[in-house]
Amino acid sequence: LQGHHVTYTLVGQGMLEVNAERTAVEFKPVDLTLEAAGKPAGSLMLNGTWPIASSGPEGSVRLVVKNLDGGPLAELSGLFPGRIPAPLPVDADMTVAMDTRSENLRLRGLETIGPMRVARSDGGQEAATLRIEHDVTRGRNQIQVDNFRFMAKRPQGAPDDITTTGRIGLTGRREGRLTSHIASLDAGWYAALLSTPNSSPPPESHPSSVKQPAGQKASSHGATALMGFDIDLSIESISHGPLKIGPGRVTSKGTDERLHVALKPTGVAGGRVEAALDIDARKELPELRWFGKGRDLSVGTILAALSPGQEPALKGSGSFETSGSGVLADGPLRDHLTGTAEITIAKGQFIQSEALSFLAKYTKIPELEQMGFDQYRSTLHFSNGAITVDQFSVTGPIASFDGTGSIARDNAIDMRIFPKIGPSLSARIKIPCMSALLATADGFTTLPFALRISGTTNNPEYGIDTAALDYAKGPMTGLVGTMKSLLRGCREDGQESLSK
Repeated sequence: LQGHHVTYTLVGQGMLEVNAERTAVEFKPVDLTLEAAGKPAGSLMLNGTWPIASSGPEGSVRLVVKNLDGGPLAELSGLFPGRIPAPLPVDADMTVAMDTRSENLRLRGLETIGPMRVARSDGGQEAATLRIEHDVTRGRNQIQVDNFRFMAKRPQGAPDDITTTGRIGLTGRREGRLTSHIASLDAGWYAALLSTPNSSPPPESHPSSVKQPAGQKASSHGATALMGFDIDLSIESISHGPLKIGPGRVTSKGTDERLHVALKPTGVAGGRVEAALDIDARKELPELRWFGKGRDLSVGTILAALSPGQEPALKGSGSFETSGSGVLADGPLRDHLTGTAEITIAKGQFIQSEALSFLAKYTKIPELEQMGFDQYRSTLHFSNGAITVDQFSVTGPIASFDGTGSIARDNAIDMRIFPKIGPSLSARIKIPCMSALLATADGFTTLPFALRISGTTNNPEYGIDTAALDYAKGPMTGLVGTMKSLLRGCREDGQESLSK
């Protein structure tokens, strides 16, 4: 595999016997011992009777695996990239049964994998042993899942426990019904298991510089795989570091042409979230529509889960609402979506913000760096891969901000934020061009510049821009003329600077 290989040596003993009618073979039993790199690597045992002709009798074979070291295979294949290299015990006890008359093939038993450890930065449990129980039958027309249970046991903390029952059709069209229940799940552990340690972020793409084909083709998006299925997933508890999800429910109802997925009101980060997605595949390019909203969400908890091991940029009680539509076509999904989103955060605080750190250094006002605020609000509009920030505002006791901007398809940022400082700070700052400051009706003082954010989403750049007054919108518009007149006098005296 990719220029590497793993060698297992098998030492076996046993007996195989074919019946007189030559319709079945009997394993009496067959024992196999494995070695890898000169060390014991487990054992396998086969026992039972298996039909070898369509007219043969029913048969079943039991396979028992003990202490098989799957570590070398896992490392070679990259199956669990986040696993800390070590022996990986695999044990199994399963029975495969064949009914030659009905052609039903039944697989039932259990397997255990581990223990194995992962490196985590969110403070969660590192070790777990996976256990899979199953009773599945493949018939002529469908796969019947009488029981599929996935569990993970840990030295401390709650085990994972997921159960699924239902059926999957095999008649040439996608259809089936599945019912699943998540009693508990540590999603952070699996995120660490499946992630590549110390992986660098992917380079930024610039879709606007890539020539797009004249005709669009339908995308084989993952959501379309659910077409034709009825799925009911109930959730008691899912955790991802500090983030807790549940109780809640997800349902999916679909035909060959339509799909409706709904997230019923579900607990998320101390609040509630609900959403719906509809896909109509009757046209050449499947169309989609979505709606979602959430309230009373702990923003700090969500950000901590998205960036494990890092302090969140801000905290507060958040809410959002979003809706839109689009098509499933080739290329990045965002290039084919049009919609809006409104985000509000109440009673919050900036913990670490590069923009505020820059502004605090420029104005010599350290309180700005981790300022608290009463309300944060942003209204976004996105279309054809670009995002327009129609409104951005932060109101707080010591400072407020208003701004607008955009993020282009190539992830380039162009945003201007106009700061105002409260009465408690206005008296402290000493600015040579004090005549260029305007006091607002609420006692705040508007500073004669904008914080300019440029660069890209991965590498933003910050600067001060007095010319940005030309782009002022909303509540700032009425002040522009007066501000420009005052700034002309400032510029005659030289470039203004802020100092204590």
